[in-house]
Amino acid sequence: MENKSNCKSGIRGAAGALLVYDITRRETFNHLTSWLEDARQHSSSNMVIMLIGNKSDLESRRDVKREEGEAFAREHGLIFMETSAKTACNVEEAFINTAKEIYRKIQQGLFDVHFPLRIRVKDILFEHLQLPRSSWPLVDRSSASEFH
Repeated sequence: MENKSNCKSGIRGAAGALLVYDITRRETFNHLTSWLEDARQHSSSNMVIMLIGNKSDLESRRDVKREEGEAFAREHGLIFMETSAKTACNVEEAFINTAKEIYRKIQQGLFDVHFPLRIRVKDILFEHLQLPRSSWPLVDRSSASEFH
């Protein structure tokens, strides 16, 4: 998290966040506690956080075991997945699972549906959750072009 001020301002009002570390670089995993503290300090207590171990295509260079990521996620109440941005393995699933958890929290009344949440996830919100755009109360219509 090299530019913390951008992260802090970007996370305010967010319904979800992806916290990503590089499985081939232990130092990125070692910084997770600090990054998570920053995220939680500047967000809603109901924000959905998905922990992502990226570069799963580089198994031979792995420096952080999958079990370590799973344990960190369990300990901190996060959702966990490993992905590969290079091969796109589990990338879409990470967004879909995060969006599903956000939607579940909306249904539980944990987010104020009258206050537009800052959701900037591709059309997968609509395609995979099968929500009609016209009835989605959380999209700031001024930024609706992001969803076309």
